Amino acid sequence: MKTTSKRLDGIRQRSQTIVWIFALAGLCIGTVLYSGAAHAAGRHRALREAAVDVCTATRFLTYDQLAECLRRVPYNGTEKRELVEFYRRALPQYVFEDIAKKSHSFGPHTIPAVDLQAGLRVINQTTYANDAEMQRAFFSLFSRLNDAHIGHSMPSYFYMYFALQPISIMSIEREGQHVIQISYVDSAEVEAYHLLNRRAPIDTDVVGWDVLSIDGVPAVIALREFAKDLGLLKDEGGRFNLAVSGYKTGRGWYVFRPMSIFALPASRTVVYELRHPVTGDRKTVSFDWIAVNHWSNNKDKSLRNTKFASTFDKLKAQFIQHELYDEPDAVEYIESVVPNAAVLKINSFYPKEQWQFAANISFALSQFAMSNNTKLILDLSGNGGGSIGLGYATLRYLFPSLDAAGPREGYGPHRDAVYRARRTELSEKAAIYSAEALFQAPYNPRDFTPYGYYRSASQRQFLDASWMTPGETTVLGEMSQGFYMGYLSAYDLFPPPGANFKIAPENLVVVSQGYCGSTCAVFASYIQAYGLGSTVALGGYLDTPQQVFGFPGGQVGKVSEFIYFAGNATLEDASFGAELEPLVPRLPTSGRYDDMSYTYLSISPWKNGGPNALPLEYTFVPADYSIMYPGDPTDDAATYAAVLRAATK
Repeated sequence: MKTTSKRLDGIRQRSQTIVWIFALAGLCIGTVLYSGAAHAAGRHRALREAAVDVCTATRFLTYDQLAECLRRVPYNGTEKRELVEFYRRALPQYVFEDIAKKSHSFGPHTIPAVDLQAGLRVINQTTYANDAEMQRAFFSLFSRLNDAHIGHSMPSYFYMYFALQPISIMSIEREGQHVIQISYVDSAEVEAYHLLNRRAPIDTDVVGWDVLSIDGVPAVIALREFAKDLGLLKDEGGRFNLAVSGYKTGRGWYVFRPMSIFALPASRTVVYELRHPVTGDRKTVSFDWIAVNHWSNNKDKSLRNTKFASTFDKLKAQFIQHELYDEPDAVEYIESVVPNAAVLKINSFYPKEQWQFAANISFALSQFAMSNNTKLILDLSGNGGGSIGLGYATLRYLFPSLDAAGPREGYGPHRDAVYRARRTELSEKAAIYSAEALFQAPYNPRDFTPYGYYRSASQRQFLDASWMTPGETTVLGEMSQGFYMGYLSAYDLFPPPGANFKIAPENLVVVSQGYCGSTCAVFASYIQAYGLGSTVALGGYLDTPQQVFGFPGGQVGKVSEFIYFAGNATLEDASFGAELEPLVPRLPTSGRYDDMSYTYLSISPWKNGGPNALPLEYTFVPADYSIMYPGDPTDDAATYAAVLRAATK
């Protein structure tokens, strides 16, 4: 059943479009693949036309063409050494650098040890065959952290390509067994497949067949192994969901691989052993990988590429359907999808306009309050976070019981948080200098001033650099004092808590497939910690607990903030700038990299902000209920019905 979101009275926020930027000018290096018009009837015309670059001019590529396009940029040893030095200086600000050096138990899983500086030394001592091999080494090092807040950004040409299999798969339970099943065959991909591979037709009569093995390995095990290298989440169940069914889209990364994240598939062909669940018939099918270039300049005017263009339009429609081109609205409300229940989807805490976000939330919940529904499903699947202020403000609005004597000005869930920054030579110097600079330029707060920082214990605002120094020794190493930040302006976006919406904990169900991160993770974990609703995690492994949230981190910073700080400080005090220079990260001179994100503040588990408590990022918090998808993950009606059954047992 297809559900449609209720339009929020003209104030529903517009979709945000993912904008990808690609610098073609720097791509044409080394060996270049060329093609002309291959159709015999146009042979003479093709000879008069300039040859075109397959890597940039053609919509679809074979596996071999994709491999050549990815590998054609030569290895640059100078750039590698500059990247190593950039990361070497940047990583001391990453709050989890020390704790990541040891393995940790994480519920039913284990977080592997990752020594980032040791990994950089290995990279620095290695000579690579090409740029792609070097980029993969950097990417894999950071990916092993399973932390979506930090990573190596690949150069722009990797973002051109997706490697595809023409099928989609899903993960279900049947008679107590974990089953992988083919859920869909995409006709546009099959069409492209035939245009690229003029051979005997492939067997596409596979929908509904169980996948017993992939390349000879039992299907669940093969997908589990693939998910190990996926990164982003520390919960293996959440990573498994991304591999199988993606960001709630039904299009998992095992069969739909962005080359900006994954290496070229190890072999040209994937072999699937299948069994029909009703008849018991067995067969083996195989599909070659094909690739799509969604940034193609379409300079290839051959008849085949003209057909490719038509096929791509069909494929693009599927991409949009699966939210791979256009993001959904930040807020969606479904008034009736299952009996007696409504659904509020918060897809992002990063709206185009914050006032629209607050208006859409409050309008949707006033509609719920006036309806006959008693159950509210809060769906956070695929929410990658956004404004932490909006997250806290939404919590304050949703749960007026948090301030029984209120609502009082400035009183909200943000005061329960305990954040810490890593205390390093650079961060201490920045904090001291910025606090002293308040006397000369109080109108120009810097990133390391105590603006908005409050002591967790006394709730008094810091007046100087004492938030950073002397700091305290914690399980994360030498850190700042514990503090929280103020978000009063975000609170005022919403109606007064309790004015038009209240809900009992037994009537609220929070659901996600594990990819609810950053602000979303802080938001969901707060609801769970304070018993404000029940939580249901979807998918994952059979009979294995799973989190409803992932990568809470704390707060994300940009390395460029230190670069800008050092530049401004140098203008004001050249001697201090010279003192900072050996500590400040500097981007490679190639111009292919413009910044790096990292977690600069950790957040502690709720109700346990002491210095010896593992951060929330490293704390496994199982959902109240962990259930498998009842079928196709895009079937909202069936999924929400299963969620309610689990939460009301």
